[in-house]
Amino acid sequence: SKCNRREDEGRIRIVDAKYGWAGEVALLGKPSDPGNLKVTCEVVDQSCMAAQVESSPNCSALDFGSLNMGESCQIDVRFENTAGIDAAPVSIQALQLWVAGHETGERIAGDAVGIEGFQNQKFEIPPGQGHSVTLAFTPNATGTWETTADENLGLHIYTDSSDIKPAWRIDVKAASAAPQLEVYPSSLQWQKATVGLRSTSMVTVSNSGNADLALKRLYSRDENAHLDIPNVRDITIAPGESYTLEVAYLGSEDIFTTELLLETSDPHQSVFAIPVSIEPTPKLCLEPGSMLEIDDEVGDIRLTNCGDGVLTISDLKLEHSDASSAHNSIDDFIIEGCPQNNCQPELRLCSSRDPGCAVSSIVFHIVYENLDNSPFDIVDFVVTTNDESEPEQRVSVKGLELAP
Repeated sequence: SKCNRREDEGRIRIVDAKYGWAGEVALLGKPSDPGNLKVTCEVVDQSCMAAQVESSPNCSALDFGSLNMGESCQIDVRFENTAGIDAAPVSIQALQLWVAGHETGERIAGDAVGIEGFQNQKFEIPPGQGHSVTLAFTPNATGTWETTADENLGLHIYTDSSDIKPAWRIDVKAASAAPQLEVYPSSLQWQKATVGLRSTSMVTVSNSGNADLALKRLYSRDENAHLDIPNVRDITIAPGESYTLEVAYLGSEDIFTTELLLETSDPHQSVFAIPVSIEPTPKLCLEPGSMLEIDDEVGDIRLTNCGDGVLTISDLKLEHSDASSAHNSIDDFIIEGCPQNNCQPELRLCSSRDPGCAVSSIVFHIVYENLDNSPFDIVDFVVTTNDESEPEQRVSVKGLELAP
């Protein structure tokens, strides 16, 4: 009897119906003491430097501390039945673990944030014996989860004597920190340059996470890449901070593409690839060079792409030349095919170095007519292209007095 705590005595009398012989058996009913549950906690994982438990005399709280992504911490929860030998066993029916996010307050199952070991636990503890359950926290997201001062949260322990409410409750706290890598720009491009001509670009590495970001290595698998790559080992970036890396292109004979690989402690992208491309460099070459003299009615200027890639001619015009002093000679010249001597032809010339190139140069005819009978006239032929070394080039066009 669980309710009647007194002892009961009785006797059974057994009678032989034929001979009348009889015998008796004395009966003694003695209720057993209920089991006595004691719960303690212990940090068993030596790597859990920040873990703490409150376990005196019983476990009331356990804190896994703050772990980086990929780390793990284990805490043992020990269940003991401290009642005497004649006592009843303690039957653990279930363990449930609920936490709340520090930011949202939302109730979350422990396994959803990476706490394992409490699921599917059902066992019986005889008097004087114990049973341990190991809870392991291996974070799968960043954040802080805790259960303080909320009876609906924590590690709930249900026994055969508990009904809706748990027989025992333990506060639980866990946190996870991780760095988060951000790189700007996400790719690098240089225009092809001659060997020995150094050109640098800056790469900013930022940490938007909540743990230190360790830079481990920056390298290219292409051994022939003409790049000067800095050593990033032992560089640590605190949360919210940035670090700038200088990468240099040293010039090359060829156009190429490669990747810079940045290894970090970011658990979500431990290797970040930065595409690198050396782009072809178009180059405008003009014939003649700086001066065209017209002693007849027409002079020619040839535009040639003597670089790599595609040269785009975006603007052509004639302008008043400083060499003509106050005399304006614009009306005496015409770019054939270009109305008002100002046009945007959007011509594209492929490289003269490319064997498959169909059109690498074009000739413009400059028509001269000495309308004011001056001894000479000078204007500037101005061409604008995507030649980054000289986006705008000029040729002085000098018209000499035409013979009658």
